[in-house]
Amino acid sequence: MKRKELPLEKHKGLFIYCNRCQRNFSWTYRIIRSGNRANKIEEPMCYETKTTFSSCEFFESHRYKVRVYIPNKKGKTKSKNLKSIASIMALS
Repeated sequence: MKRKELPLEKHKGLFIYCNRCQRNFSWTYRIIRSGNRANKIEEPMCYETKTTFSSCEFFESHRYKVRVYIPNKKGKTKSKNLKSIASIMALS
């Protein structure tokens, strides 16, 4: 199974959810540019294993999660867990 990734541009309402540590990841990595020095890649940390997101050994438990805000309903949301990015494309 391939590890899940999110695009570099942040999308409101699109997450990767870990069934193991019950955490939503809104980004998988970001590039920090620092003037004349080399670029640095930063990743979120997993609560369960205390490792970076890309080196998490339980990547099979990661799922895409889509959260949609319902208009005119005072902040109500609907969310759905999906296994692949193809499922997200089918919804749109």
